[in-house]
Amino acid sequence: MHYLLTLDFPPPYNIGERVLASNIAKVLSRIPLSNLTILCRANHTSDYNLVYVQRTGNEYVDSARIAIRFKKICEEGEYAIVHLININYSVALPIIKALMKTHLSLIIYFYLLEHYSYLNGFKKILKCLVAPRFCSNFADIAIGTSPLIVRYLSMLGFKQIRYIPPPVDCDLFKPINKLKAQQVLSSKFNMNIKEDSFILLYMGHLTPTRFPYASIMKAIKETIRDGISIQFLIFAPRFWYNEVHARKIRILSEFMNLKEHVNIHIQDIDETEKPFIYNAADVFLFPALKPTAIDPPLTVLEAMACGLPVVASNIQSVPYIIKSGKNGFLLRDISYLKNVLRNLNQDQLQLRKMSEKAREMIIRDFSFDSIKQRLIDLYRYIAGTF
Repeated sequence: MHYLLTLDFPPPYNIGERVLASNIAKVLSRIPLSNLTILCRANHTSDYNLVYVQRTGNEYVDSARIAIRFKKICEEGEYAIVHLININYSVALPIIKALMKTHLSLIIYFYLLEHYSYLNGFKKILKCLVAPRFCSNFADIAIGTSPLIVRYLSMLGFKQIRYIPPPVDCDLFKPINKLKAQQVLSSKFNMNIKEDSFILLYMGHLTPTRFPYASIMKAIKETIRDGISIQFLIFAPRFWYNEVHARKIRILSEFMNLKEHVNIHIQDIDETEKPFIYNAADVFLFPALKPTAIDPPLTVLEAMACGLPVVASNIQSVPYIIKSGKNGFLLRDISYLKNVLRNLNQDQLQLRKMSEKAREMIIRDFSFDSIKQRLIDLYRYIAGTF
């Protein structure tokens, strides 16, 4: 038996932890004889063999309830491989491990380990040091989704570590006709996409550390002054803080006479809508100032799978993925954005080559088939040590 334990499962499909859990579940379901069961908090998903617990609003309590529910449904003496993603490991791990020490292999995913820069004091120590070291006493295998996380896990004392990047559905996220994609966006989101505009896309949270909109708006303003027609599409999940920052962006865009160039949408996006959003654009922007996303960022991987060159900050494990000038561009500073946009707009041949290289790299290293083989190799290793 194989189990995937996670706090939340899609929908919505524009929250990183849920998308990661969903994609791992898709890969696990493709492995022969995996017989996958997913345990999570209650939602509306009907695919897979799902077991729900009622949401209390407290992740510690809900994590423990998921683990206890797993303990009840797992048969005595049954061998199981358990994948833990996005639950409070310090609460759930001891409960799971106590179930059957000799018939349970625990695989725990770390994908945000080095990203708690926004925390201070005791919370930062707990999240970045105490909890991971505690987990090292229980997990049979620790999976880091980036080379940086693998390195950090090794520093914390984990012995059994594997690098398995986040899987991307390359059959869903693929290049489609740009005009068709723009027509779908115009219909679904009631937007008027101007012909011959250079379209820049951002998808994610609008907090200034993730999306420094003042600097970005300045760069766009300067690019337009150079005679380049830019349309900036912004999609953010439906959270109160995104609404707050969206209002500030709208006010700023009016003040800078950019209202006609900026389209903001605060809503939860369906998985089938995302490929059209990516393919309607010329370039995807990931301008984070601090590590705040899953590493590597899922939106960056999805955009590249659609053949979209990415202009990103030199942050997290992004430099391992984006090779500046080949499949995207790395920004040393947001002030360089104007020069990059101008060069890409003027050199359409380079844009097409970067598009091809971007998708080739995602298919090679992040596709379902690639991650499936990594997991099969991991299972073989576990079977040899069990």
